[in-house]
Amino acid sequence: MNKSEMFWQTYLNLEKELLELSKYIYITDEKSVYSKGALVQEKCTTQIETFSPYIADLIVRTCVEIEAISKELYFDLGGTKTRGDKDLFFDEDCLKLLDIKCRSSQKIVRVSCPSFNLTDENNNTLRPLKNAHKRQGTEWERAYQAVKHDRYSSVSYGTIKNFIRALGALFLLNVYYRNERMY
Repeated sequence: MNKSEMFWQTYLNLEKELLELSKYIYITDEKSVYSKGALVQEKCTTQIETFSPYIADLIVRTCVEIEAISKELYFDLGGTKTRGDKDLFFDEDCLKLLDIKCRSSQKIVRVSCPSFNLTDENNNTLRPLKNAHKRQGTEWERAYQAVKHDRYSSVSYGTIKNFIRALGALFLLNVYYRNERMY
């Protein structure tokens, strides 16, 4: 198995875990309620803000893959630091170079799954690499750092919303790494 296939298979396994999670937690950002005798839709954040140690672990696993694949992209794009350099950071170095060369912060991921009900544009149309080149510049990276360094008191950062956004970032990085067109 080549490197790009290894990264892709890992992404697919994490995506499968999100789909499995959706069997037990309805992933939605709205709810139906009766109001004045009629069924109406209201915004609902409780479902996508659901958190658990399991989801926190999924975020950590996803972000470890983001770190690994972003470093591979860095070297492929001509990054000047060497492998193993303790001063090579996946966000400030690797994702920054990717953004300079490919405008990755502008790329959009559309969340599309028959078992999800995400109607809010902020939840179904994502730019998961926007500001990812800055230290903890994204919500998913802040969640990753929080649960990685203090899992017990930061487990509330392990939300479905953060997992979906991190998975969106990993998807984009895989597309870049596999040299697939994004137009």
